[in-house]
Amino acid sequence: MRREAQIRAIQECYATLTCREGEVMVLVVCGRLNKQVGGELGISEITVKAHRGRVMQKMNAASFADLINMAAALLPGTNPDRLILSEWSGQAQQTHFGNSQLGTVFANPSVSQASAR
Repeated sequence: MRREAQIRAIQECYATLTCREGEVMVLVVCGRLNKQVGGELGISEITVKAHRGRVMQKMNAASFADLINMAAALLPGTNPDRLILSEWSGQAQQTHFGNSQLGTVFANPSVSQASAR
């Protein structure tokens, strides 16, 4: 029950993000560098940093590791304890989820709600 409440709270925070902030979140939690995110979205690295900062605020994430764990909580069947934040790279090191699954779940939060039931 408590876990469901936490997931609902994360989903509510995610719902406050703009489309662009959601795109930036998906790419950064997948391990993309700000420069790579900017190139993929056609925006400057500085703009990516601004979006990333707003994502952190709106998601109430105290750290990048918190943001990764929040993203994992929204993915069906993902155990946040299996996520590892590499100390030397600052990138998420988890092989069983990728952009397509994250993008699908974030674009349609009901996917994660349905699997949690």
